[in-house]
Amino acid sequence: MKDVITIEGGAVTGRITYLRANQITVEITCPYQGVASGRHIAHYSMRPGRDYYEEMTDEGLRITEYGNETAKRTLQEIYDACHYIESNLASLKPECSRRWQEVLASHAGEDFLDKEAFTQEKKRIKAAWKAGDFDQQQYALKIQKLHQRLRRYEKMISEAESAIGDILYSRANIAGIDLVSQLIYKYELHQP
Repeated sequence: MKDVITIEGGAVTGRITYLRANQITVEITCPYQGVASGRHIAHYSMRPGRDYYEEMTDEGLRITEYGNETAKRTLQEIYDACHYIESNLASLKPECSRRWQEVLASHAGEDFLDKEAFTQEKKRIKAAWKAGDFDQQQYALKIQKLHQRLRRYEKMISEAESAIGDILYSRANIAGIDLVSQLIYKYELHQP
């Protein structure tokens, strides 16, 4: 989308990347990049004037004043989060990294696979099945177990992201798992 938002007298800019009647997503473009956040209005709480856009025009969606204010608030929240992390990176990174490692250590004995290992193992199993090393039922069972290992990995990573989210929330009131997840990887908060 092309809707540009500015706050702080034009020093902070962003753009609306997704807009529907009950959903809006904003991405910051200056002075930071690569971080987005969104808002959702549950259908049951929508009422006239409380949606994000009015109608479709030839140029696209016409945003409501409520949508525009929500976009500005969202951009401000993204800016504040990025600014806080950059200003406090020296103290945040060791604390977040330590907490990340604690969560991973608590899962040390579990059998799991990350996505890359999952993809490789799945290809290996499929090739073995096609070569006739086992039948369809055995193949399905192996793939099922593989998916279980991937789900355990995803659960562990989600738990680690949530632990860092707790730190960011307690220190700077940064909330929203999608925003927190982006910030973790943008600023490598999980790395020592």
